[in-house]
Amino acid sequence: MIQSGTISVKQIGDTIYIISTRTSTTSNETAYEKVCRMIMEDAENISRKPLDISSEKSHNAVPA
Repeated sequence: MIQSGTISVKQIGDTIYIISTRTSTTSNETAYEKVCRMIMEDAENISRKPLDISSEKSHNAVPA
């Protein structure tokens, strides 16, 4: 069930952003906890992918 919500408007340059937020009375985690969980899950998925080291260009090379 949705308890309450707000609408915020932010202009950056020529772009206007409209942000709508809502609060749930049945949620099991805070927004902070959810974002942390999503970041950690994404990091775990990235770490499971094989690393492609076939590139000839090294990102750690020191310029001459």
